[in-house]
Amino acid sequence: MCTKPAFAAQQVAPGCPSTTSRYFRVGDVIASSPLFQQTTTGCRPTTPSGTSAYYGLGDQVAPAPLTRGHDSEPGRTPQLIHFSDGATRLRDSLLYDSAHATECRETRLDDGSIRCLPDAGSVQTFYSDAGCTQTVDVVAVNAGPASCGAPKVPAFAIKSVPLPAGACGSSAEVYATGAAYTGALFQGPSGCASADTTGLVLYQLGALHPLSEFPQATLVTDP
Repeated sequence: MCTKPAFAAQQVAPGCPSTTSRYFRVGDVIASSPLFQQTTTGCRPTTPSGTSAYYGLGDQVAPAPLTRGHDSEPGRTPQLIHFSDGATRLRDSLLYDSAHATECRETRLDDGSIRCLPDAGSVQTFYSDAGCTQTVDVVAVNAGPASCGAPKVPAFAIKSVPLPAGACGSSAEVYATGAAYTGALFQGPSGCASADTTGLVLYQLGALHPLSEFPQATLVTDP
């Protein structure tokens, strides 16, 4: 039998993309049957796994509070982001692009260069007509159910661009996020039907930003 975990996390608002979690000590083992599961249509019985053990939740644990912020070193466009409890600092995997006032992620491009591209929304391609002949790109932001509230709108969106035949990998285009998209959307491939955008908030693509304007990095090895 696998070792019982010491702690467990429980989402405060399951289904919401920005939900936080509560943390508990793992309690005593409980019977695997009967078990019930909360769904959008109510509480229903569920079949337990024969290879799993089930434990109750113990006391709630209050995690140590951390602040998160970026550095402000003079003369540097990309700044480190740290978590801190007041005594210890831990580096985040993201950086802060001070020129664009947005967090960014180190990304290797098809030409071999490394640039800090915005931690951005995703671009999805649909059709704007019922015959599925005119493509349209939109920024799709996962909002979850209406009870989650309005999602944070990303300042930028990244579109993956395939390379020519015979080339390996892919490239990217970075766009500003534009105004809300309110037109009709359709999708294939089995016929042409209205696109299912449930749980999504859609935006137009704004201005295209050349990759050259984002911070470039050079990979070095410390001696």
